[in-house]
Amino acid sequence: MSLPLRVSGFHTCVSDWKTYYLLSVIIQRLPSSILPKFRVHCGSDMECLYKLGSFGIPRDALPLSADEFQLDCRHHLEWYQQRQQLERNESLAITDEVHQGIVPGPNDVLYGRARNNGGNRALRRMVSSLLDVYNCLPRNFKAKLAEKVVNEIGKSGGRFLKIDSAGEWEEASHVEAVEKVAKTFRNCRRYKNETEDVISVPT
Repeated sequence: MSLPLRVSGFHTCVSDWKTYYLLSVIIQRLPSSILPKFRVHCGSDMECLYKLGSFGIPRDALPLSADEFQLDCRHHLEWYQQRQQLERNESLAITDEVHQGIVPGPNDVLYGRARNNGGNRALRRMVSSLLDVYNCLPRNFKAKLAEKVVNEIGKSGGRFLKIDSAGEWEEASHVEAVEKVAKTFRNCRRYKNETEDVISVPT
């Protein structure tokens, strides 16, 4: 449970000196980290109001009227409404940021080591089935085959996503995606003799 309250200080007002001295002794025994937040004032109602004013507490900010002893919560309610509006605005801003960001889908190919998203698995399967063809092609045709794989991923609704400098997902350029596929071909070829399970080849 939490309260919409931020405590910056405690001010106690009393009308007799015995209570004032007793509270002063008790306060002096508080930890030094919170001791400056506690103050005791002694005097009549008007004297205490003037002493509170010296700490920046205006008379009309007090919820209890010293004359009529009626509770007035107007200032507190105004502050509470301002806090509610501020929190709503912050919540909307966070929601907008989430909506603006890219959320990886099941058909996306994700950059990074040992990614096992649906798009990454589909990429590894295509690369595995085309590896023998890739190895027989000249360099310029290898790039065309890699581009064809990128296009096939795109037809299934997949994207090539990488992490930007802010730690958010962003879509890689077409050139970067082609290089990603070419790198997967090279990794698959390198690990082919080491494992029969090409699905585990890192991309």
